[in-house]
Amino acid sequence: MMARVSQFFLRFHLLTVAVYIGFASAIGQVLLIRELLTVFRGNEFIIGMIFTGWFLGVFFGARFNAPADDAILERRVVISYLLFPIVLFAFVHFAHLIPLFFSRSGGLFFPMTTEFALSFLFTVPVSFFVGYFFPPLVTLLAGRMREKAGGVAYLIESLGAFAGGILFSFLFIEMLNPAGICAMLMGISLVIFVARFGKKRLLPLLVLPVLLLLFSEDFERGLFRYVWNHTQASTLLRYDRTKYQTILLGFNDQQISVYGDGVLYYTIPDRYETRQLFHLIQALRNGGKKEEIILFGSGPGSLPYNLLRTDISSLAYFEIDPKLYRTIEPYRIRFYRTGPEDNRLSVISQDLRYFLKNVEERFNMIICFPPVPHNANLNRYYTREFYEMCRLRLKPDGIIITSLTGFSSAMEAEQRDYIASIYRSFSKVFPVHIKTSGDTMYLIGARGNGSLPSDVEKIISNYAKRLPQMKKLPLENTIMDDFSPSELSGFFEKTRIDYFDKTVLPRSAEIIENTDRMPYAYWNYILHSAAKEHSLLYGILKHYGYFLALLIAVTAFVLYRVRVRHGVMQFAGSFVIYIVGMVSMATVLIMVMLYQNFYGVVYYRISLINALFMLGLTVGSYCANKFALQSLSKVQMGMVLVLGVLFVYTFIGIELLFWPILVLFSTLCGTAFPALFSLLSKNNYQTTASNLDAMEFFGSIIGSVGTTAFLPVVGIEMLLGGIIVALIVSIAVSHYLSSKGPGI
Repeated sequence: MMARVSQFFLRFHLLTVAVYIGFASAIGQVLLIRELLTVFRGNEFIIGMIFTGWFLGVFFGARFNAPADDAILERRVVISYLLFPIVLFAFVHFAHLIPLFFSRSGGLFFPMTTEFALSFLFTVPVSFFVGYFFPPLVTLLAGRMREKAGGVAYLIESLGAFAGGILFSFLFIEMLNPAGICAMLMGISLVIFVARFGKKRLLPLLVLPVLLLLFSEDFERGLFRYVWNHTQASTLLRYDRTKYQTILLGFNDQQISVYGDGVLYYTIPDRYETRQLFHLIQALRNGGKKEEIILFGSGPGSLPYNLLRTDISSLAYFEIDPKLYRTIEPYRIRFYRTGPEDNRLSVISQDLRYFLKNVEERFNMIICFPPVPHNANLNRYYTREFYEMCRLRLKPDGIIITSLTGFSSAMEAEQRDYIASIYRSFSKVFPVHIKTSGDTMYLIGARGNGSLPSDVEKIISNYAKRLPQMKKLPLENTIMDDFSPSELSGFFEKTRIDYFDKTVLPRSAEIIENTDRMPYAYWNYILHSAAKEHSLLYGILKHYGYFLALLIAVTAFVLYRVRVRHGVMQFAGSFVIYIVGMVSMATVLIMVMLYQNFYGVVYYRISLINALFMLGLTVGSYCANKFALQSLSKVQMGMVLVLGVLFVYTFIGIELLFWPILVLFSTLCGTAFPALFSLLSKNNYQTTASNLDAMEFFGSIIGSVGTTAFLPVVGIEMLLGGIIVALIVSIAVSHYLSSKGPGI
């Protein structure tokens, strides 16, 4: 009787650990993504490396997990749940100390090789414990549950991950910082340990995570201020965590620099930088009549301040981060006096693209100055789809002014292709346009003929007639003092424009157009950055065909090792679970990209996307266990059909479809592990659990690396096609397994 009670409590303890590890790992993964993006350039390559490091750590934990007696197996489980939150805390916060040890290239980012390597290495030690606990836990459960143990553990862990993702998305992201979340996880780990082994004398140790939780804000503020003040020329004035990113304000020489996840957005005050641009905008306005204007990316400094003191009727102001204006507004008020003119200012807390897609209003002018496309999120403001949205929201005589990184010397191939890809998108949507020269170029497009002056001389002469009236307006002295319309000629340096026409125009006729589904300009910007840094990654990214061959070779080697060590059946099962892992990870990353394209900044939604994906895995594993799944190949055919629906979704972008597609696809993915474990274990629970768990996450590694590396080159549609082909191949292997044994 006592033995049965002891077995019951052991099983309850193990299932509790499975829920907790799933819960903690879902939170830990998102924390690492958010914090590393704060330190490194926040592009999809870095996200891909974080996912790769995460899955590789899980792979190592599951693979290097030799069979042992029950006492040793339980010790591995205990080590995993006790050390996971401690290691997570250490690496999340050590990431912010990186600037103390590595210099930033150009004062903004670290070299790409450094960023890739560190984002990878900072993740592996944390996720190792997520893989290390699973095979021992399944083996211990199998003493009572036998072939169902793998499916039950997989289900419970997925359920915990779903709960962690949901709580992070709707509660923790608003209430706790990383230190507070890690403190909470440490406390839960200690309680689980004490409940299992009855060592109540350890309960006073709970004081440590409680203190860390209470003083987490002070701890983080001190850490950020120390690192910033020792690595930057400015002083950290403030930091603010929004749902979208971490905002840092640096103060230096009476000027505030505003950074979002490492990207410099703008500075205030900026009257000297704004002077000529303000007059160019005024020179392009149609006859000085009252106009409705959209302004994006300039910052809340001199440009909106002075525009509001002209005769425009309204100014709709947007930020990259919809919550950023709330952070910067107190400082804007210190630098710029407010007045009745500000009643014409509307600060709209929405993603600009989402606003343009859903609003019916038309505008006289759209002024758009996005940061350079360090990532695919910023690339969204340089695509054909974005320019088409802008065109639809312009009045018949409306004008768009948008910025583009220019050149001061001869352009390298990647820089030329980056500019040409964007220029092709813009010129196709706005065939009536003019362009400026300079380190920052401006593309000025009109919806219809006759809205733009015919030449530079016309722009200058027209503005010369209006300038006396401009001087009567209450504008900043720095903007108006001694201004001459001839200064506008500096925007149109003939030698540079001729060089552009000779170099870029021919290339823009043949290069791939920059679009949402194929962010080719972003790809070339990354190549250009890698070339400038003489990065080792340049060769890999440039010659991506060799990189694809390397991924295939590594996959073949790993599968060959499984065949040699474990036989044909384990090899076949490993291949199927590998394809499921690869396809599921690639599909999630594609859906993250699609969500970002359609609805705006996605990073705060990653935890929700992960949570709903885990919900699907939970439902799928439950169904596989409950109904003794008989045909995995039919499930894979269902996955192919869902991917077909996803392909259609890439063109229509109806948000109502996004979440059902995600949950349905993950539900089908969730059936694979329990079904394969039930077929292949045959009293060899430790080996089967270790092998299947490792190969699923190895597939996820290849899926994350391949998707982030090849999506900008081949596009979303072609990548989806490749995923479907891989699934069809795995269906044939599933048929082979069906012929060799029951239950699949």
